[in-house]
Amino acid sequence: PKGAKKHNVDFGKFYLLAIGIDEYKTLPRLKTAISDARAVSTLLGEAYGFETEVLENATRSDLIRALSRYREKVGPRDNLLIYYAGHGWNDEEADLGYWMPSDADPDDETNWVSNAKITSILRAMEAKHVMVVSDSCYSGTLTRGIGMTRKGPAHIERLSARRTRLALTSGGNEPVVDGGGGDHSVSANAFSRT
Repeated sequence: PKGAKKHNVDFGKFYLLAIGIDEYKTLPRLKTAISDARAVSTLLGEAYGFETEVLENATRSDLIRALSRYREKVGPRDNLLIYYAGHGWNDEEADLGYWMPSDADPDDETNWVSNAKITSILRAMEAKHVMVVSDSCYSGTLTRGIGMTRKGPAHIERLSARRTRLALTSGGNEPVVDGGGGDHSVSANAFSRT
C-alpha cells in the first residue's frame, strides 16, 4: 500500500527435493508416485520460485546421496521441502518406519531407509526450515511421539526464531492407497490444491 514501510527481509533460498518411486525390483509397482513428484515440483517451481530437483526411481544410495548433497547445499537461512512418494514399511518389532527405495527387498532390510536415518540427516542440516511431505504407507511413524499443546504469543515468537523440522504425512501408522485423486494420489492431489 502507498506510504507503507517497506521491509527488506531475506527469507533465504527455497529448495525442493521431490522423490517419486514407481518401479521396484521386488515390490509391487506404484501408479502415481513419479507423476505426483513431478506435479509438486512443477507447482512449487513455477508458482513459488523453488529451485527443484526430481529424483525418480531412486535406489537407497541415490536417496542418501541426494539428502547428503542438500545437507551441504542449504545454508542457515535457507528452506528445504522434501517430498517422498513411494512405498513405506513399518517394522512393528523394532518400532521403526522406513522409506522403501527402488532396490528395497521386502525380505532384506539392507536397502531400506529408516525414518531415524532421515531424521538424523535433517537434524544435521543448517537449513532454517525443513519440511518433509511423505506420501507413503506408515509415514506417520515420522512424527510419532510429538505432542501438541496450545501456547501463548511469546512462545510462538521464540519458536519462529528457531530452526524448524516439520513433517506432513499422508496417513498414520497404516497403509495408504496409490491413486484415487485422478492422475495423482489422494494426498498429492490435496497437497497441490492447498
